[in-house]
Amino acid sequence: SGDILIHAGDFTYSGRRDDVVEVNKWLGTLPHTHKVAVLGNHEKDGDWADAKDSCGTQMGVRIKELLTNCTLLINESVVLPIHVGNKKKRQGCHVDTPSGTNDAADKSASVHVHVHGTDFWDNPKQGLPHLKTIPRHTHVLITHNPAKGYLDNNAGCPSILKHIKRVQPRLVVCGHIHEAHGVMSGKGSLKDTLFVNAANCDNGYEIGFGPVVVDM
Repeated sequence: SGDILIHAGDFTYSGRRDDVVEVNKWLGTLPHTHKVAVLGNHEKDGDWADAKDSCGTQMGVRIKELLTNCTLLINESVVLPIHVGNKKKRQGCHVDTPSGTNDAADKSASVHVHVHGTDFWDNPKQGLPHLKTIPRHTHVLITHNPAKGYLDNNAGCPSILKHIKRVQPRLVVCGHIHEAHGVMSGKGSLKDTLFVNAANCDNGYEIGFGPVVVDM
Protein backbone atom coordinates (compact mmCIF):
# COMPACT_ATOMS: atom_id res chain seq x y z
CA SER A 1 0.00 0.00 0.00
CA GLY A 2 1.01 3.65 -0.24
CA ASP A 3 -0.26 7.19 -0.67
CA ILE A 4 0.00 7.42 -4.45
CA LEU A 5 0.21 4.67 -7.08
CA ILE A 6 1.69 5.93 -10.36
CA HIS A 7 1.52 4.13 -13.69
CA ALA A 8 3.64 5.78 -16.39
CA GLY A 9 1.82 4.31 -19.39
CA ASP A 10 1.65 1.14 -21.50
CA PHE A 11 -0.95 -0.48 -19.27
CA THR A 12 -2.43 -2.24 -22.32
CA TYR A 13 -1.10 -4.49 -25.05
CA SER A 14 -1.44 -2.31 -28.15
CA GLY A 15 -4.32 -0.37 -26.64
CA ARG A 16 -6.87 -3.18 -26.58
CA ARG A 17 -10.17 -2.12 -25.02
CA ASP A 18 -10.44 -5.37 -23.05
CA ASP A 19 -7.04 -4.62 -21.48
CA VAL A 20 -8.28 -1.21 -20.29
CA VAL A 21 -11.29 -2.88 -18.67
CA GLU A 22 -9.11 -5.49 -16.95
CA VAL A 23 -6.59 -2.92 -15.73
CA ASN A 24 -9.42 -0.86 -14.29
CA LYS A 25 -10.66 -3.89 -12.35
CA TRP A 26 -7.13 -4.53 -11.04
CA LEU A 27 -6.72 -0.90 -9.98
CA GLY A 28 -9.95 -1.19 -8.03
CA THR A 29 -8.43 -3.93 -5.86
CA LEU A 30 -5.41 -1.86 -4.78
CA PRO A 31 -5.39 -0.08 -1.41
CA HIS A 32 -3.54 3.11 -2.38
CA THR A 33 -5.17 6.40 -1.41
CA HIS A 34 -4.68 7.84 -4.91
CA LYS A 35 -3.98 6.17 -8.26
CA VAL A 36 -2.69 8.16 -11.22
CA ALA A 37 -1.74 7.12 -14.76
CA VAL A 38 -0.67 8.56 -18.10
CA LEU A 39 -0.93 7.20 -21.62
CA GLY A 40 1.93 5.31 -23.27
CA ASN A 41 2.55 4.56 -26.92
CA HIS A 42 0.58 1.31 -26.61
CA GLU A 43 -2.56 3.22 -25.70
CA LYS A 44 -2.20 5.23 -28.92
CA ASP A 45 -2.26 2.10 -31.07
CA GLY A 46 -5.65 0.67 -30.16
CA ASP A 47 -7.53 -1.19 -32.87
CA TRP A 48 -10.68 0.66 -31.75
CA ALA A 49 -9.13 4.09 -32.40
CA ASP A 50 -10.47 6.37 -35.11
CA ALA A 51 -8.07 6.43 -38.04
CA LYS A 52 -8.74 10.17 -38.37
CA ASP A 53 -7.63 10.72 -34.78
CA SER A 54 -3.92 10.95 -35.64
CA CYS A 55 -2.90 12.40 -32.27
CA GLY A 56 -4.94 9.89 -30.28
CA THR A 57 -6.95 12.66 -28.60
CA GLN A 58 -10.31 10.90 -28.78
CA MET A 59 -8.66 7.59 -27.89
CA GLY A 60 -7.46 9.17 -24.66
CA VAL A 61 -10.93 10.45 -23.87
CA ARG A 62 -12.43 7.00 -24.36
CA ILE A 63 -9.79 5.34 -22.20
CA LYS A 64 -10.36 7.94 -19.47
CA GLU A 65 -14.07 7.07 -19.45
CA LEU A 66 -13.21 3.41 -18.81
CA LEU A 67 -10.57 4.03 -16.12
CA THR A 68 -12.93 4.80 -13.27
CA ASN A 69 -10.55 3.53 -10.58
CA CYS A 70 -7.73 5.98 -11.24
CA THR A 71 -7.05 9.50 -12.46
CA LEU A 72 -5.76 9.51 -16.05
CA LEU A 73 -3.78 12.67 -16.73
CA ILE A 74 -3.48 13.86 -20.32
CA ASN A 75 -1.52 17.12 -20.28
CA GLU A 76 -3.22 18.09 -17.04
CA SER A 77 -2.61 18.33 -13.32
CA VAL A 78 -4.26 17.12 -10.15
CA VAL A 79 -3.71 18.16 -6.54
CA LEU A 80 -3.73 15.17 -4.19
CA PRO A 81 -4.23 15.62 -0.44
CA ILE A 82 -2.02 13.27 1.55
CA HIS A 83 -2.57 12.72 5.27
CA VAL A 84 0.75 12.95 7.11
CA GLY A 85 -0.39 12.41 10.72
CA ASN A 86 2.40 13.30 13.11
CA LYS A 87 5.13 13.14 10.45
CA LYS A 88 7.25 16.19 9.81
CA LYS A 89 6.41 18.52 6.95
CA ARG A 90 7.52 16.98 3.69
CA GLN A 91 9.97 19.11 1.78
CA GLY A 92 8.54 21.07 -1.13
CA CYS A 93 4.87 20.35 -0.35
CA HIS A 94 2.29 22.62 1.25
CA VAL A 95 1.02 21.54 4.66
CA ASP A 96 -2.53 22.32 5.76
CA THR A 97 -3.15 22.66 9.48
CA PRO A 98 -6.49 22.79 11.27
CA SER A 99 -7.76 26.21 12.27
CA GLY A 100 -6.81 27.24 15.78
CA THR A 101 -3.46 25.47 15.84
CA ASN A 102 0.05 26.33 14.73
CA ASP A 103 1.27 22.76 14.93
CA ALA A 104 2.02 21.52 11.40
CA ALA A 105 2.71 18.09 12.86
CA ASP A 106 -0.82 17.79 14.23
CA LYS A 107 -2.31 14.39 13.56
CA SER A 108 -4.86 15.88 11.16
CA ALA A 109 -2.29 17.73 9.03
CA SER A 110 -2.03 16.94 5.34
CA VAL A 111 0.12 17.88 2.37
CA HIS A 112 -1.08 18.85 -1.07
CA VAL A 113 0.97 17.11 -3.77
CA HIS A 114 0.77 18.67 -7.24
CA VAL A 115 1.01 15.96 -9.92
CA HIS A 116 1.17 16.63 -13.67
CA GLY A 117 0.91 13.97 -16.37
CA THR A 118 1.88 14.50 -20.01
CA ASP A 119 0.43 12.90 -23.11
CA PHE A 120 2.64 10.57 -25.14
CA TRP A 121 3.83 12.14 -28.38
CA ASP A 122 6.43 10.48 -30.55
CA ASN A 123 7.25 13.29 -32.96
CA PRO A 124 9.75 15.56 -31.16
CA LYS A 125 10.41 17.45 -34.41
CA GLN A 126 7.11 19.24 -33.79
CA GLY A 127 8.51 20.69 -30.58
CA LEU A 128 6.17 18.97 -28.11
CA PRO A 129 4.22 22.18 -27.35
CA HIS A 130 2.15 20.42 -24.66
CA LEU A 131 5.22 20.40 -22.39
CA LYS A 132 4.89 24.18 -22.01
CA THR A 133 1.70 23.58 -20.01
CA ILE A 134 3.56 21.86 -17.14
CA PRO A 135 3.07 24.21 -14.14
CA ARG A 136 6.11 25.48 -12.27
CA HIS A 137 4.68 24.35 -8.93
CA THR A 138 4.59 20.67 -10.00
CA HIS A 139 5.95 18.30 -7.35
CA VAL A 140 5.57 15.05 -9.32
CA LEU A 141 5.88 14.89 -13.12
CA ILE A 142 4.80 11.76 -15.00
CA THR A 143 5.93 11.27 -18.59
CA HIS A 144 5.92 8.06 -20.60
CA ASN A 145 9.12 9.01 -22.40
CA PRO A 146 12.24 9.43 -20.24
CA ALA A 147 14.17 12.68 -20.25
CA LYS A 148 17.43 12.85 -22.16
CA GLY A 149 20.28 11.44 -20.07
CA TYR A 150 18.14 9.99 -17.28
CA LEU A 151 17.36 6.26 -17.33
CA ASP A 152 16.85 6.47 -21.08
CA ASN A 153 19.43 4.11 -22.63
CA ASN A 154 20.53 7.06 -24.80
CA ALA A 155 17.04 7.40 -26.26
CA GLY A 156 15.50 10.08 -24.01
CA CYS A 157 13.77 13.28 -24.99
CA PRO A 158 15.73 16.57 -24.79
CA SER A 159 12.51 18.61 -24.77
CA ILE A 160 11.30 16.82 -21.65
CA LEU A 161 14.66 17.48 -19.97
CA LYS A 162 14.42 21.18 -20.89
CA HIS A 163 11.06 21.52 -19.18
CA ILE A 164 12.10 19.49 -16.15
CA LYS A 165 14.89 22.04 -15.66
CA ARG A 166 12.28 24.80 -15.94
CA VAL A 167 9.84 23.24 -13.47
CA GLN A 168 12.26 21.59 -11.00
CA PRO A 169 9.88 18.84 -9.75
CA ARG A 170 10.79 16.70 -6.76
CA LEU A 171 10.04 13.46 -8.61
CA VAL A 172 9.93 12.47 -12.30
CA VAL A 173 8.41 9.11 -13.23
CA CYS A 174 8.70 7.60 -16.72
CA GLY A 175 8.73 4.23 -18.47
CA HIS A 176 8.93 3.33 -22.19
CA ILE A 177 12.57 2.18 -22.28
CA HIS A 178 12.22 -1.22 -20.58
CA GLU A 179 15.89 -1.99 -20.13
CA ALA A 180 16.53 1.39 -18.44
CA HIS A 181 14.42 0.53 -15.37
CA GLY A 182 15.83 2.08 -12.22
CA VAL A 183 16.22 5.11 -9.96
CA MET A 184 18.63 8.00 -10.43
CA SER A 185 19.30 11.33 -8.72
CA GLY A 186 19.43 14.47 -10.80
CA LYS A 187 22.63 16.33 -11.57
CA GLY A 188 23.59 19.99 -11.42
CA SER A 189 20.50 22.20 -11.23
CA LEU A 190 18.40 19.02 -10.85
CA LYS A 191 20.24 17.73 -7.78
CA ASP A 192 16.99 17.83 -5.77
CA THR A 193 15.02 15.86 -8.36
CA LEU A 194 14.68 12.08 -8.26
CA PHE A 195 14.18 10.24 -11.56
CA VAL A 196 12.42 6.87 -11.75
CA ASN A 197 12.03 4.66 -14.79
CA ALA A 198 9.26 2.38 -13.54
CA ALA A 199 9.04 0.11 -16.59
CA ASN A 200 8.39 -3.37 -15.23
CA CYS A 201 8.77 -5.43 -18.41
CA ASP A 202 12.08 -6.81 -19.56
CA ASN A 203 13.32 -6.41 -23.14
CA GLY A 204 10.23 -8.26 -24.29
CA TYR A 205 6.80 -8.19 -22.70
CA GLU A 206 7.35 -10.38 -19.67
CA ILE A 207 7.38 -8.90 -16.17
CA GLY A 208 11.03 -8.44 -15.28
CA PHE A 209 10.94 -5.86 -12.49
CA GLY A 210 8.83 -5.15 -9.44
CA PRO A 211 7.32 -1.78 -8.49
CA VAL A 212 9.53 1.09 -7.40
CA VAL A 213 8.72 2.56 -3.97
CA VAL A 214 9.65 6.18 -3.29
CA ASP A 215 9.37 7.87 0.11
CA MET A 216 9.29 11.66 -0.22
